[in-house]
Amino acid sequence: MKMQKLILGIGVVAALFTACNPKEDQGTRLNNSGRQLTALRDNLLADAMQESTIDAALGGTIIGSQGSQFIFAPNAFKDENGNVLTGNIDIKYAEFYKRSDMVLMNKPTTGQLPNGDKTYLITGGEFYMKATQNSCNCDVQIAIPYEIRSAANPDATAFDNNLIGFRGEVVADELTWIQMDGNTAAGINLVPVGVRDGSNGFYYSVFSSENGWTNLDRFSNDPRPKTTLEVTVPAGYTDENADIYISIDGDDHGIAPLDKYENDAFTEHYGQLPIGLEAHLIFISVDDDDTINYQIKAITVTAGQQEHIDNVTTVSQSDLQTQIDALP
Repeated sequence: MKMQKLILGIGVVAALFTACNPKEDQGTRLNNSGRQLTALRDNLLADAMQESTIDAALGGTIIGSQGSQFIFAPNAFKDENGNVLTGNIDIKYAEFYKRSDMVLMNKPTTGQLPNGDKTYLITGGEFYMKATQNSCNCDVQIAIPYEIRSAANPDATAFDNNLIGFRGEVVADELTWIQMDGNTAAGINLVPVGVRDGSNGFYYSVFSSENGWTNLDRFSNDPRPKTTLEVTVPAGYTDENADIYISIDGDDHGIAPLDKYENDAFTEHYGQLPIGLEAHLIFISVDDDDTINYQIKAITVTAGQQEHIDNVTTVSQSDLQTQIDALP
């Protein structure tokens, strides 16, 4: 009898210890390594990529599934030694207009200011173009800038006449947009984005030499005082297995990440959020069994704001995309 009581006592103590163990408060988060969040991004990005081939000597136009156009001049490609390439050029390309694409593929519209700080951009679309030629076994160079035309829209009021071109730099899987500039006799000028009237409606037009990412953007010119934002998350979530983005109300495409994690919180640490800004936080994580966890939370930015992700639930990928794209 004494032995049975001793065993029972040990069991009770162990149960109490387990209940008090902070790690156990993480629940299913112990089965969230972050691998599936990365896999979700990578798989969606791979699915978004389209492929085509053009004759280098002739050039040509490639039209994406969403209506974007990539227009190449004849003899526009060279190798790293300056030799003009001939034959077929393989083009891999993608076009991103929706918030859900930018969030789930981790391609936010975050721009680098001249002082090195980062802030969100007002965007007219993100584009990827990669030119290769297997037969030359070389690094293909864009010798003559190609034109990107955005999908046409009959509504002229949907366009922003103040956009410029940005090039994308990827460091440690994080994409940051840098202003494109062109050297002229008068100095360095930013590459403008034009609004054109075509046969199918209005469209943005920009010329790019990027063998990679190009974006049509401008920095927000909100005159209100700026602040930082700190967001804490439930136990078990960190920057290793979760992302938080901020979606700006009234901007159909702009998405910025809370790109630093310190003191157990995600932060916008540059202090670039306007006080009074209405926005939505988008929290996403994926368990190792592919369960998507999320919360979308409306906020109004206040000075030195602190928020908490407090209602994480599960969602299907399609429903999450629908909810993100329906944000104001």
